[in-house]
Amino acid sequence: GSGRSNAARAFAAALLCETPTAEGRACGHCLACGWFAQGNHPDLRRVSPIDEETAERSGAGVKASKDIRIQQIRELAGFVGVGTHRGGRRIVLLDPADALNLESANALLKTLEEPTPSTHFIVVARRRQTLPATIVSRCVRVDVAGPTPEQALAWLRRTRSLDAEGAELWLAAAGGSPLRAWSLADDEQGAVHRKTL
Repeated sequence: GSGRSNAARAFAAALLCETPTAEGRACGHCLACGWFAQGNHPDLRRVSPIDEETAERSGAGVKASKDIRIQQIRELAGFVGVGTHRGGRRIVLLDPADALNLESANALLKTLEEPTPSTHFIVVARRRQTLPATIVSRCVRVDVAGPTPEQALAWLRRTRSLDAEGAELWLAAAGGSPLRAWSLADDEQGAVHRKTL
């Protein structure tokens, strides 16, 4: 609920955008931005653990997992080994990278050691210390600071139409994570949370 994944997706969109804004953000209007918004940009691969829904859609022998599997990483070799669709950048978004198991982390290392031109890996980790030092040493670290409590409360009040007390309650229940608090403030999610407590 910190917004780390959202920031990574925005960065990936900006790198793939064909007409970025003066601030370096994705324009949201070009062909590349349209593909990105639809989730089918040919020069983007998202790698994350396989959830139940994805496993069911994939069929034949694909099982859900909490880890990023070695086969997922091996499939990246074909992706990074060919030219880009529009002659621009190629992006691999690993989120959460701390879901890499030992085998998949070692397989990723081989790809990270010799990246092809214009290939960027965005490695999102909630617990950087769980990643092998060999992977961390090949990355540029960007710490994404969360908003201050005051900023989070103002945002919650504005986007969820909460009073000050309600915003403080949900932010505390979410452990200070504004996106989680936003989700909990939903009537249905809030009811489940209260029932659980």
